[in-house]
Amino acid sequence: MENFSESLSCGKIGEEMVAAALQKRGNIVLDVSSCRDYQNKDIDFLVSKNKQKTTLEVKNDRRSEETGNVYIDTYNTNNASRNNAGWFFYCEADFLAFVQ
Repeated sequence: MENFSESLSCGKIGEEMVAAALQKRGNIVLDVSSCRDYQNKDIDFLVSKNKQKTTLEVKNDRRSEETGNVYIDTYNTNNASRNNAGWFFYCEADFLAFVQ
């Protein structure tokens, strides 16, 4: 089991990959992952292109290739402030990007 620091580091790498891919396709990507208001909504990026705006959350699942599944966090023992709800129940992003 990895610790929080390892998990965060892995997640940041996934976020960087997604941001680079979006920017390569002409999108403007604003990283809001460090902003408390967006953290509370589980949103990593504000993305815009051709006057269209959307929000994106990036999830990194290093075991999806091995398991053939995508991990959906519905329960989180470290989230007592939200009755242990996982991100699935409070993420307000318009889109999810899963990275493996």
